[in-house]
Amino acid sequence: MARTLVANTWVALAEFAAKPDRQSAVVAGAEARIDRVLAAGPLGSATLLASRDGLRVVAIVWVDGPEGFAALGERWGEPDVHPARADKDETARLTLCRCVSTSGDPTFAARTADMITFDAFETGSKAAVDGAALADRTVLGMALLRDESSANTYILTRRSRIDRSARRYQIVRIWDHA
Repeated sequence: MARTLVANTWVALAEFAAKPDRQSAVVAGAEARIDRVLAAGPLGSATLLASRDGLRVVAIVWVDGPEGFAALGERWGEPDVHPARADKDETARLTLCRCVSTSGDPTFAARTADMITFDAFETGSKAAVDGAALADRTVLGMALLRDESSANTYILTRRSRIDRSARRYQIVRIWDHA
């Protein structure tokens, strides 16, 4: 199962903070939340990423523009029946983003040898517009996402290999019912 980001696609991003010893619980809680949200309505695609350092979990849910995002937001905030940890509500703020552009093959599949990076920048920062990554021969595909206010830019990159200093992610699970 794989999911491709294409230009003008709308997605909701949710970033969960984690601690290395709690990341698996955060992943389980995010999976349960996504399962519940997708079962309740017409949404059908999502991707869940977990950082290899154990400090972050990122959910990407495909939506049909601002209206779909509003419907997702209502369901997203509903309490879980079985929270991963009752004394700590692990929630994430949802951000509506549009895929502004892509390069290469931005197809993200679970259980592949590809390395994934997910970077967040303030729009207009040098890092967000730096084209050096496009010249990197290890880059297989990139997707540039911009939030609704255009204040933040997110770059999701699929690579054949990566240096150890970069924030690396693995794809934990993909839901693709679209």
